[in-house]
This record gives sequence, structure tokens and C-alpha cells, in this order.
Amino acid sequence: MGITWLVLLFGVYFALKLSVAGEGPARIGKANLFAVLGLVAMLPGAFVGFAHQIQFPGKVVMGLLVIVAAAALQFPAWPALFKVLLAYGYARAFR
Repeated sequence: MGITWLVLLFGVYFALKLSVAGEGPARIGKANLFAVLGLVAMLPGAFVGFAHQIQFPGKVVMGLLVIVAAAALQFPAWPALFKVLLAYGYARAFR
């Protein structure tokens, strides 16, 4: 597991900091709805892409595309947080 759990901690931290700075979502309900929709879309993508029971050409690519689409769902609800978390992800990946 390593330090993967820090993503959850820093996600909340960045969201609180953005809200205090006036960069919060336009509507909290929309942000929550899109977060749930993203999670619901990500789970099947992860299952299809990485489950050993499913075998077909391009399954990993298809699974990753679904996961990326689920992440992209977050942008309309809270663009500022999306950009901060994307930058955090790049920083963690390429450090």
C-alpha cells in the first residue's frame, strides 16, 4: 500500500483549502453527485481492466479509458480541485 493512502488525506486538505480561498464548487450537491458517479464508473473500469476472470484483447486499455473518463467527470463539478489533484498526481508520479 505504501503512501497511497495520502491521496485521501491530501484530497480533503486541498478541498478545504480551496473552499476557504473562495474556490469551492458552485454547488455542493453537484460536486457530491459527480464524485459518486465517478466512483460508480471507476469500479467497473477497474474490474474490466484488471480482473483475471475477464480475457479479451485490449481489456487493460479499455479499463484504463473508463477510469480516465470517471476521473474526467470530476472537472465540471469542481474545476479548481480537479486541477490541483491532477497536479498532485503528476508530482507524486514523477518525483
